[in-house]
Amino acid sequence: NHPQKKIYVKMESLNPGGTGKDRAALNMLKEAEANGLLPPPLLLSSANESKNFTTTDKNNHNNNETSIFTKSINQALERTKTGGIVVEGTSGSTGISLASLCTSRGHAVIVVMPDDQAYEKRC
Repeated sequence: NHPQKKIYVKMESLNPGGTGKDRAALNMLKEAEANGLLPPPLLLSSANESKNFTTTDKNNHNNNETSIFTKSINQALERTKTGGIVVEGTSGSTGISLASLCTSRGHAVIVVMPDDQAYEKRC
């Protein structure tokens, strides 16, 4: 007769972003918000408030063409609801986690990855 034993399993694939990086990404965001590096997260009651953030110098380019980086910044400024923008250099699941968590908290996110990554990761 064996005593009944319980086995606990941590299923990272069941995290909201489907990756094991969700907890780390959430802790990074919470710490940045707590230390004033990011604005506080968007609360449900203020979800309908529209805030406009603009760049002060959109067209300061020698060749009169907007760089991909400048376009990304301008898009992020248009999409952020808190004024917060997170930039992450990654080619994997940290970027996926940050993208989903930033969106849910009202921040914009720009994920920068090496250009030799697989098409599926870039899209």
